[in-house]
Amino acid sequence: HNDEESARRALYTDTLDYVLLVERSVRGLKSGAPVEYRGIRVGTVEQVAWGFGQSGPATISSAPIPVLIRLEPQRITHQNHE
Repeated sequence: HNDEESARRALYTDTLDYVLLVERSVRGLKSGAPVEYRGIRVGTVEQVAWGFGQSGPATISSAPIPVLIRLEPQRITHQNHE
């Protein structure tokens, strides 16, 4: 593995992918960022999509932004045993 985080992610073989439609800013959000629930890491941001809606640039302020996340349920069970 290239780094410690990629080695750690290889431990989590059970994953669930979800697309979240974010209506507010995703400024600073990028692939690899942690997904947390109540302070506990439960997954990883896979992709922050960027594109205009079907109506073009006018929809940029009103259209939700799709964010692909990957939940890793095994993270919760591993943290409970540490």
